[in-house]
Amino acid sequence: MTVSPQVDPSRSNAQSTSGRAEADDNGRFEVTGLLPGRYALRVFAGDPPQLLPGPEIEVREGHDLDGLRIELPAAGEVRGEVRDVHGRAIPGARVLLRGPNYAQTTSLDDGSFRLSGLAAGAYQASVSKSYQPMRMHDAEDGDAPRVQVETGEAAVLDLVVEAPGGRITGRVVDGDEAAQDDVFVEVLHEPESGSPGAALRDMRWSMDRGLRPRMTDVDGRFEFGDLPEGTYTLVAHRRGGGEGIVERVALGSEVVVQIAAPGSLVGRVRSPVGGGPERFSVELRDVATGYQVRDSFFRTDGTFAFPQVPAGKFVVAVEAPEGSGKAEVALVTGERGQVEVVLAGRVTVRGRVLDLDTGEPVPGMRVKFGAEGTEAFISSADHVDERSVSDAEGRFEVADVPVGHATVVVTARSFGATSDHETIWTRAMISSGGVVELAPLQVPRRRLHPGDEAGELGMRMRRDDPTEGAEARRPTVAFVQPGGPAAHAGLRPGDAIVAVDGHDVTGDHVQRFDALTRVPVGTELRLELVRGGSVTLTAARR
Repeated sequence: MTVSPQVDPSRSNAQSTSGRAEADDNGRFEVTGLLPGRYALRVFAGDPPQLLPGPEIEVREGHDLDGLRIELPAAGEVRGEVRDVHGRAIPGARVLLRGPNYAQTTSLDDGSFRLSGLAAGAYQASVSKSYQPMRMHDAEDGDAPRVQVETGEAAVLDLVVEAPGGRITGRVVDGDEAAQDDVFVEVLHEPESGSPGAALRDMRWSMDRGLRPRMTDVDGRFEFGDLPEGTYTLVAHRRGGGEGIVERVALGSEVVVQIAAPGSLVGRVRSPVGGGPERFSVELRDVATGYQVRDSFFRTDGTFAFPQVPAGKFVVAVEAPEGSGKAEVALVTGERGQVEVVLAGRVTVRGRVLDLDTGEPVPGMRVKFGAEGTEAFISSADHVDERSVSDAEGRFEVADVPVGHATVVVTARSFGATSDHETIWTRAMISSGGVVELAPLQVPRRRLHPGDEAGELGMRMRRDDPTEGAEARRPTVAFVQPGGPAAHAGLRPGDAIVAVDGHDVTGDHVQRFDALTRVPVGTELRLELVRGGSVTLTAARR
């Protein structure tokens, strides 16, 4: 169980504490060291543990809170096995159940799994392995296995998936067609709705490395077996630098992957007043392939170098105490590129956080800026500058913001804290000058609250293409579940959505879409489409 502070926006600079405890065999627990204030309790129960919302409590100064009773909802469980069509057990498969609860576990060596602590109701099941979905045998598109959970009973759910029997073989060569031994080769399952490079970007931007890599033999050959249906991206890495990439590889293919000779990049950074900064960091990112590398430099008179960089079109983003800067450079296979980055200064930004629906001030929201092309996120290690937290009038002030295009994140005051409003990411153009007044930042009110049953819209959205300009982005439907709310409303794959309930969800506001469509069962949503007109759908039970 965890105990998290509920911050009062009028006292956002007040000290707060948190705590956690584990109940004994009799269900008793104790959390000590809490300062006066309001707290939210969250309970992890079941096997494996699932997160359940608990009550809010108030701790008064000088008084202990004794005799608190938390009643968990009556629950049932699901047991079963994951096997392929030949009856072979599938160990290490992730079994996910969606329904009144959201629960997941991993199958054991014999393919068996067990999930307890489930609220009564209907659930849909899905199976994946190595972060790749496994197709159910004889299932129609969108037709997921279902199970009914009853209080105090164990339901049985045996899942049969298609046998992952596909193979891809090939060899790795260099630019002179010579075989390359001792080269690592990775195979990445490409997402159905992904744009070119999506699998490679996913691999580089997440912890998912696909299936276990293979190493080429003395003839440069490799082989992957037991692959599920789909297309694949192959990536070969050579010690000492160089990589080769082949996309859209079908099962049964014999592939030649050619290792390209790496290039290098050297550059110079100049501060706004001339000369090089004493201390700075440089990040290279190729948006198309997801390749990125970052390094810090000290007392180099503004010079920097990156050896062993693959060919591509790179954004070079520099951060220094004096300011930030960005440049673009194209690197050719095996050659050296050069770039110069001039830093723009930093300014103080002021603005207001307002409710998207009412236009009223939203207190207690923290605002953070980052240079476009770099991450602007809030972690538990971040220091909270109280001026960056919106006050009772929604006003905030953030110092040392880089001039130019910036990424803006608006979220709850501290990492892990709750809020009545959703987190948003957007962009802003920060002009030079001592103090910049920003247009109001509008945040949507949270529609799905703890304890609400999440609604199902019956559609999946296409992944964002990072190579697309931010202004052109819009939520686009990739799949419509037959018989679901989206299908009944008349939505079709490829439909692009421009507004939800009258609120723009395109361009800089595309992140609003998830927040506005995360709703309880029975919620009615109106979606305006690029092809004209609008559709209305009602969120159904999962």
